[in-house]
Amino acid sequence: MKYTIDVMKSCDWEEVRDIYLQGIKTGMATFQTEAPLWKDWDKSHLKVCRFVAHSKDKALGWVALSPRSVTEV
Repeated sequence: MKYTIDVMKSCDWEEVRDIYLQGIKTGMATFQTEAPLWKDWDKSHLKVCRFVAHSKDKALGWVALSPRSVTEV
């Protein structure tokens, strides 16, 4: 299978959201119980390091980073 990895754009959100919802159904991919709106997801993830794997203009998977702060105890 040939695929490309592209920078995620807002126009990818519908397909990314579908994949996100599949992850929610498994109960292993996220603690979320529903997929957020694009504007909320966009605000909660870094603007860099957002990628989508495409094959024949269909999203196969995605990855993105969200900021976290860690405090040592």
